[in-house]
Amino acid sequence: MNLKKFHKHKNWYRKTRGLLMRKYKKDYRLFSGLLASTSPRFQVKRNYSTSLKIYNEYIKNPSKYLKYAIGNKKRYMKQNKILLAHYYNIIRTLSHNFTGSKKLVLSGQKVNSFYNNIIGNYDFVTIDIWIIRYFKIFHKNQLNLSEYKYYSRIIKKLAKKLSMLPCECQAVLWEKQRAIEGKKESNFYQYIETV
Repeated sequence: MNLKKFHKHKNWYRKTRGLLMRKYKKDYRLFSGLLASTSPRFQVKRNYSTSLKIYNEYIKNPSKYLKYAIGNKKRYMKQNKILLAHYYNIIRTLSHNFTGSKKLVLSGQKVNSFYNNIIGNYDFVTIDIWIIRYFKIFHKNQLNLSEYKYYSRIIKKLAKKLSMLPCECQAVLWEKQRAIEGKKESNFYQYIETV
């Protein structure tokens, strides 16, 4: 499959960021943190709906919600149908002061890169299962730190060659790999615009 066919997807992160900013205004970084936190092992639709549920409940009474989530970990995880990895990043996101100068850093290379990409830090490279498969790695669904850095460098070199930003190149490769495996185009826009 020709890579040029998928160049239309290069602005995936820029477009997602714009939509999140319009919909969530001052809370767009908070919501982006929740999206990134719930992204591992969740399909796009479930990722978005879980983040939206948490966000809507949280904004009603932030301190009460956070206190409950921290004090009732197992119940909270069960109620939201989330994994342990999701939980810790959700707590980190909900506890973060987005008006301060300290940047939110999420646990996990993929999760932190995804968060940075959707808030406009376009030099990060998000490597998920689809990008791993693009590199013909079918025996694992995540990379260790050195592997992550290695494949990030490859994508950054390819991005430079194609006159793209790293996240733009990754978005193009992501859509190409999904198409190779018979998946339809999938993105947050349809959920952001309709919910």
